[in-house]
Amino acid sequence: MKNPPVLEKHYGADVWTNTSTDPIRRAECLCYSCALLDFERPDSENCPMAGTLYNFCKVTNLAVMVTRCPIFKPKPEPKK
Repeated sequence: MKNPPVLEKHYGADVWTNTSTDPIRRAECLCYSCALLDFERPDSENCPMAGTLYNFCKVTNLAVMVTRCPIFKPKPEPKK
């Protein structure tokens, strides 16, 4: 690890955090670039794997970055 973990409060709980990865977690996580995940849709219409991971993270107060996925679908390029 580049930097030692630090104890921070997230969602009301003290958790150990690798702060060097926080800035890239959303930018590099496959879920945030996947067409199967859309925050405007109801949970029931979103990716089942992302939903399972999200619920697990809520219960355990973990943060994950998905780097491989068998059902990933790239979002279409934005229209110019």
